[in-house]
Amino acid sequence: MREILSSAGSDSNIDFNDEDIIIAGSTFENDLIIIRAANEIASLISVLKNSNITLERFGGAWSGKIPCPFSFHKAGSEKTGSFNYNFEQDRFHCFGCGTSGRAVEFLSYKEGIDKTIIAERIIKDAGGYIPKNLIIEESIDPKIDKLLYEFSIYINNIILKNKYDKAVLEVVDKVTEWVDIYLAKTVPKRKVVVEELTHRLCKAQELLEEYNI
Repeated sequence: MREILSSAGSDSNIDFNDEDIIIAGSTFENDLIIIRAANEIASLISVLKNSNITLERFGGAWSGKIPCPFSFHKAGSEKTGSFNYNFEQDRFHCFGCGTSGRAVEFLSYKEGIDKTIIAERIIKDAGGYIPKNLIIEESIDPKIDKLLYEFSIYINNIILKNKYDKAVLEVVDKVTEWVDIYLAKTVPKRKVVVEELTHRLCKAQELLEEYNI
């Protein structure tokens, strides 16, 4: 991944030194760099413990499922567990609302704050700069990240607008689970084909539109 070098403005809430990458402005690519770096700095399992969420490991990498902790999922009162944690990858996934990610994503969904703001806060708390060794280079087509990023925003907007409509949330659960099963089968993401992912996400959107969502 190419480095984006510039001088940090006086209004920046992140300080950088000469040995570290400097992020200027807010673009999709820069936001991804900040989020990825913050996820390398922050441990999701520690964040979960600080949120009084206890998980047990039952063989394999994944924990047992617990009720989803996000308020937008069934108005924060899910009865059957659909949220679980991967101890090897330090990431979560909810098969109910379709959310997934690491520390940044969890805090973003939990607090209702933009991921980039959460990531900047983590970096600031860790000293205010991103060491170059935390700038993760991934051999993944950036279109995949962008597709999933835009789809997550689309789904999240539907959930927020219909958070008290049980029928709508049940439809969203079914559609996002269909997408999640595909993604779970193609981990790591470098195995995902852009064209196939695009087709599936478009199909998911069509399914939701059929229900006038």
